[in-house]
Amino acid sequence: MESQNAMGEILAKCMRDETFKNRFVSDPKTVLKEFGVETPEDLSIEVIQDDRNTSHIVLPLAHPEETPLGEDELSAVAAAAGAALMPAGPCVGYWSWRPHD
Repeated sequence: MESQNAMGEILAKCMRDETFKNRFVSDPKTVLKEFGVETPEDLSIEVIQDDRNTSHIVLPLAHPEETPLGEDELSAVAAAAGAALMPAGPCVGYWSWRPHD
């Protein structure tokens, strides 16, 4: 939960501060660390931004060695992910496929 709060703070700051956003795009691991989110050294992180004509959907990596989640568990994960990824500004909904203003 703590890393979700940090991501919310980071995303909100990116929306308000262009310099910070550029730093997050160019060096996400350092920014994450500044907000208390530790990442494995061998993990690569890429920050991408939607634009007027492109929306990105990222599918999480499935781990075949783990026990598959049931429907209730999948719903809970999806709800939490959607809440963590909500943009920090006015919008109709995260999946509103209208051009960004």
